[in-house]
Amino acid sequence: MKSKNPYSICTWDDGNSCKDCNIEGSLICKTDKKFRKKFVFHHLTFRATAFLGLFLIGAFMQNWVLITIYAIGVFLNFAVLEPRLLCSHCPFYAEKGFFLRCNTLYGMPKIWRYRPGPITKPEMILQLISGGFVDFFPIASFIYGIFVFYNSHATAVELISMIGFTFILLVMMIQLHQTIKGEVCSKCPNFSCAMNKVPKSIRDAYIKRNPIMKEAWEKSGYKIG
Repeated sequence: MKSKNPYSICTWDDGNSCKDCNIEGSLICKTDKKFRKKFVFHHLTFRATAFLGLFLIGAFMQNWVLITIYAIGVFLNFAVLEPRLLCSHCPFYAEKGFFLRCNTLYGMPKIWRYRPGPITKPEMILQLISGGFVDFFPIASFIYGIFVFYNSHATAVELISMIGFTFILLVMMIQLHQTIKGEVCSKCPNFSCAMNKVPKSIRDAYIKRNPIMKEAWEKSGYKIG
């Protein structure tokens, strides 16, 4: 067990360790296939719609700058920046192995070491910038696309299609946000996330169960109740 769970994080203990846990059910601290499928569906449909809309804008303008920028941004955020800035502080990241097995970025390569302490302010700022870019850049680009289509005398079908894509992307973004806020933020064991809404009492109880996390959090100045 130690070879798989080198930091002795209870998330990666067998199910027997949950029997004496007084916060069992308060956190999504074990892999949940049903939830993961739901999250991945909303996430991938949002990204796919974003890329499709950017492709249409690029084809209309004969300019592929927007979709290229977004593709680079998505890769850097989800493969490099977010795993380092945010995921590496998450208990799910503590499992030994090259691929991340969590309920959101399942399957991403783990190129950074696990950091049991909380996120730092510079890391938080960089993560908010990177995460904000991959979420809001498509919306801004779609709105820009509407003006381009209108000012370039696009056909009514082309203009309506662009407006429709913008509306659909907004709806998908809201759905993804609601899924994250309603089903993840209040139960996620990655307490470093800016959107985490786990009550302090539950957060402290989880940290106390994991000595390496407890030591790192207290060393950073965090006060456990």
